[in-house]
Amino acid sequence: MREVTNGRESQQTRQGSSRHAATYLYHDGARYWYCSPPSQRWQRNEQLARNPDKVVQELDKRVRADLRKTGDFPRVHALPQSGQDVPDDMDARLVVLGIDYPYSKDPGNAAETAAKAIIGSRPETRACC
Repeated sequence: MREVTNGRESQQTRQGSSRHAATYLYHDGARYWYCSPPSQRWQRNEQLARNPDKVVQELDKRVRADLRKTGDFPRVHALPQSGQDVPDDMDARLVVLGIDYPYSKDPGNAAETAAKAIIGSRPETRACC
């Protein structure tokens, strides 16, 4: 309980409650500081660090739900595990890779390598006529 007198907390109450409050060390580059309540961002990062599989499951669920709207593509393949998950048909289709295959501008990035593996797993077909 806090003792309030004329709208102000008593000095003893503030000191007593701060003595038991936890402090957290934050940093940003070369800056460091202490703060008693943890930020929401820090709390969320801690939760995610404890259960990273939950994050992957939530991302998969949201991506699959969003890709139900195919737009201009007759079919969309969400998060295939291999080239066998993408049938070899003649129509154009969109293939969305999972977070294990990030794209970057660097040649040979994980997304490009996975896309080449999917294409390379198809049997060679020759155009007729």
